[in-house]
Amino acid sequence: MQIHLYDSAAQVGQAAATLIAAQIIAKPDSVLGLATGSTPIPTYQELIRLCKGGVLDFSRVRSFNLDEYCNLPVDHEQSYHSFMRQQLFDHINIDPANTRVPDGNARDQAAECASYDTAINQAGGIDIQVLGIGRNGHIGFNEPADTFVYGCHIVNLTQSTIQANRRFFESEDDVPRQAISLGMKPVTAIKMATWNAAREYGLRDLGAVAAGYRADLVLLDSLKQMTVRAVYKDGRPVEERFAGLAAAPVPDALLHSVHFENVAPADLALPVAGPAHVIEMVPYQIVTRHAVEEVPSENGFFRPNAVYTKLCVVERHGKNGGVAVCPLKGYGITGGAIATSVAHDSHNVIAAGDNDADLALAINHLKEIGGGYVLAGGGKILGALPLRVGGLMSTAPWEEIQAGAGAILERAKAMGIPYHVDPFTSLSFLALPVIPELRLTDRGLFDVTAFSLVKD
Repeated sequence: MQIHLYDSAAQVGQAAATLIAAQIIAKPDSVLGLATGSTPIPTYQELIRLCKGGVLDFSRVRSFNLDEYCNLPVDHEQSYHSFMRQQLFDHINIDPANTRVPDGNARDQAAECASYDTAINQAGGIDIQVLGIGRNGHIGFNEPADTFVYGCHIVNLTQSTIQANRRFFESEDDVPRQAISLGMKPVTAIKMATWNAAREYGLRDLGAVAAGYRADLVLLDSLKQMTVRAVYKDGRPVEERFAGLAAAPVPDALLHSVHFENVAPADLALPVAGPAHVIEMVPYQIVTRHAVEEVPSENGFFRPNAVYTKLCVVERHGKNGGVAVCPLKGYGITGGAIATSVAHDSHNVIAAGDNDADLALAINHLKEIGGGYVLAGGGKILGALPLRVGGLMSTAPWEEIQAGAGAILERAKAMGIPYHVDPFTSLSFLALPVIPELRLTDRGLFDVTAFSLVKD
């Protein structure tokens, strides 16, 4: 496996198209596996250019698409049938009879899945496959799970995928809840996660079960149901390595690690006079942009709105009592505030909200519970997940923490935060002053590019 980095989507598209073109030239009746979404569009544009320029001939090429929505008319503008016609098929000399997209409207969906698998096998399999990886790691419409499904199958879309695709429809209610998608061979998926990854990073003693390799093993019940039966580290069962170890008591200092004077709404006021330095979030990224923009104000003070959120950092270790505030663009929270003590790397309190009262309430409640995550809105605490060990961990059972984290995350997502922003993870990194371009610390805004505090 080789990983290539490019400076732009256009360059990626050209590189991918070159690989596909080489395949077609070497085998004129190649079978292409095609995908939809915004990622492959530059590739398809380059293939169209090559075809119109006489470099590529698609007349004998066959194609199978990766997926399609269920219960969406094929002529709907967001159907993948429509996408492929608009972005590729209508612009190249491919025989429509040689193209196939799963029928998400099939009366007998099981029969359609079986027929699709049969057609691919009869064609001799896919020669080259175009794929994209979703924000949550899904490939096609195969969501992250503990099972592998090989072949064509029906998928129930997760809420995160529904929200991610919301932008293509008039409302979230219009997004289909099911899709038909190709699967992946379990052995192929395991190889991608083990052997391929180890080779890419030069870990020559990992990724395989063979002489000369470290005996780091995971034993599964089956390749279909990925239930872990046992884990081995250096040839020894992991449970043996921890046998006889008793849980050590947590030092009291770690259970009481959040120390600051309660903040008042007035402490979070941000005077503005002219353009202000703004942290602008980048969709799907933890890097930010350093913007200087006019921001909404009232009586000379910054006033958050749907575009600009107020971001706050409070020094929580009892050292200097620093409180810093700045405008944040792209977070989108409405009707309240979010605060957390998980804020890399200093792990001060970081909070974002649309009004000072809820911001102060969330920040102060975070101190009361010893750190963790807090939601506030309308003058009330809407949710909290205590993490009393250093403000980062908990002594509660993992099942309790998992349930609590899921509940508070869903509540946070309902506060207007866009689908491409993780309410807590994105917030935590806004305090890390080593990732470009602009971050907020308890001492103020930090320009990572210049590696200095912003003076004005």
